[in-house]
Amino acid sequence: MSVQSTAMIGPLRFNQALCLLRNGQFQAGLDAMEFRWGLGDTLQFTRYLRVIHQRGGRAQIAVQPELTTLFQLCPMVETVHTWHTNTNQATPANEAKLADFHLPMMSLPRLADATVTSVPNPTPFLGLKPHKSIFQKRPSASSRTVDIGLVWAGNPNHKRDHERSLPLARLTPLAQILGCRLHVLQHGPGRAQIDHCSFLNT
Repeated sequence: MSVQSTAMIGPLRFNQALCLLRNGQFQAGLDAMEFRWGLGDTLQFTRYLRVIHQRGGRAQIAVQPELTTLFQLCPMVETVHTWHTNTNQATPANEAKLADFHLPMMSLPRLADATVTSVPNPTPFLGLKPHKSIFQKRPSASSRTVDIGLVWAGNPNHKRDHERSLPLARLTPLAQILGCRLHVLQHGPGRAQIDHCSFLNT
């Protein structure tokens, strides 16, 4: 097998995994997913941390710097480390402890024998600081106003950012829907677009 062919196996198996998962073949898809390595969709797969908790384990996790504070509020996490992608190293946000096992976050569904009908939906699975103003202004049950939070841009350094982000101006039609109130939840470089936008209630 050539070096070029070997380099192609990872992406091919990853694409196969996505196709299998989309078709509901979770076991085969999760097995194929083991050919990739990465932090994955950290927030989405946090729901599976309860698998470790329910089996008597104590979870230590390494997350992106932007998520460190959030995961310190997660009741199912004992130790939070900050993962630095530029050096591929983690530094402890609080005291590190010896770990018995190590695996990527996106391998947890495979460990849990996940199926289409068994995806956990704990509420909440992350804690929230009570002083966040957006959660202090919930509409009453009789209110006819729908509050919509907007996030339009991801990490500009991601190689597929052009497939995941869009210009804020593309969301202008949302402001024309009666009974909707728009709020900015965007952070990072994408917030600079707000200065050129006139339709948001920030």
